[in-house]
Amino acid sequence: MKRILLIGGLLCALLFGLYVTFDYVRNMYHDALDYVAKTTTKSLERTIKENKIITYHDFDYSWVNGQKTVMHAFGSIEDNDYTNSLEAFQYNYSRGSRIFEVDLRLTDDYKLVCCHDADDWRKMSGIEDGDFNYDIFMNSSLFGKYTVIDIKDLLKIMDQHKDIYIITDTKDYDEDLCYVEFQTIVNNALEINPEVLDRIIPQIYTENMVQNIMEIYPFKSVIFTLYQIEWSPESVASFCSESGVGLITVNYQNIEENTIDLWRSFGITIAVHTVNSKEEALKYFNSGVSLIYTDDLIDSDLYLNN
Repeated sequence: MKRILLIGGLLCALLFGLYVTFDYVRNMYHDALDYVAKTTTKSLERTIKENKIITYHDFDYSWVNGQKTVMHAFGSIEDNDYTNSLEAFQYNYSRGSRIFEVDLRLTDDYKLVCCHDADDWRKMSGIEDGDFNYDIFMNSSLFGKYTVIDIKDLLKIMDQHKDIYIITDTKDYDEDLCYVEFQTIVNNALEINPEVLDRIIPQIYTENMVQNIMEIYPFKSVIFTLYQIEWSPESVASFCSESGVGLITVNYQNIEENTIDLWRSFGITIAVHTVNSKEEALKYFNSGVSLIYTDDLIDSDLYLNN
């Protein structure tokens, strides 16, 4: 009987020992899984942060075909540039221009207007004091004779002229301001005529900006412009290749022949700003540039329509 009890006790002790060991191993296993999961998550977050995941977009650049000039800030009128005015558009449209770059700026009360900046507006309007707010801006005139416009006016112009494209220059690449600007553009376009959104070409300034605006609306085309941030030619080529961006704009002072060759080897179309000399324009075209931003020149000035 004692032997049976002894054997039973040993079996119980063995079973208890096995249970404790199993429970210990199980807890270690789950702790290890939790550690691996947390470590993997942190590693993935770190990887995403350090190596931005870029979404590829199938952008359409057919609007560039046959065009060589982009009218900067609607183009000049009577030797006045940067007006972004109704009269500047009307004058340069009558000359045959069909691609226009327009400066868009938020007023102090967060309304989107066509304006390069408050300082330029003050010089042109003669209004030296007061806030840069919507009502004051819209009730002003430039040089006493040119009409200022806001985003609604711009979109109505696009609705009336089905053959024009507008390239945006929104200045800001802060994500919150970028969201306000492009959401304002989209909301107003949806009210006036959604079709105009197919002819709006946003200029982007950072890697993140392309994805941010595409989440607001799937624009058919974008331009990567390089004046806000310093980029190496190789990083520009890499970003364009990964994102699908096929057109870049660069200041004429920062363009070199070997850089043009590099970008063209990646299938990138190149635009240069701001060029007002026919001789300079032809030099860039001969070196492989496809578009120029200009205050004065139109395609017919360059004998490029024949």
